[in-house]
Amino acid sequence: MSNTGHKNISRHKGGKKKGAGLQVCVQWRKEIRRQGFPDSNYDSQAATLLAALEWRDEAEIELGKPRTERRILSGPGVYRSKDFYGNEYWVAQWSPAQGLSKKKCYSIKKYRELEARLLAQVKRCEMERKHYGGVFKSN
Repeated sequence: MSNTGHKNISRHKGGKKKGAGLQVCVQWRKEIRRQGFPDSNYDSQAATLLAALEWRDEAEIELGKPRTERRILSGPGVYRSKDFYGNEYWVAQWSPAQGLSKKKCYSIKKYRELEARLLAQVKRCEMERKHYGGVFKSN
């Protein structure tokens, strides 16, 4: 998954079974909307991006989420998530520079619930010390 430069839109490179495309994930007040946009359904990557942007904006309106390109990291930067294919994982997220967001995912299937969460918390602590000079405090 790579950053497209557009909020809530990620590019998937594709693989043996899945083709390349975009994934949009909009979250607001505990509600999540996800939609995939395979490049094979559109004439170009630009057309795929336009469709993804339009869907994202409509999803934000539907959820009542204010439209902004500003990225806000809320909470401790460690959260549980599920991807487009139903795989569950714990995520450590941090911002190494203004306008950038990085994350590392730990599979619950591979590590089990507790270990995946702990690995994400440790990674977040490590990145917070490196980039912010502080220490993450777990709830």
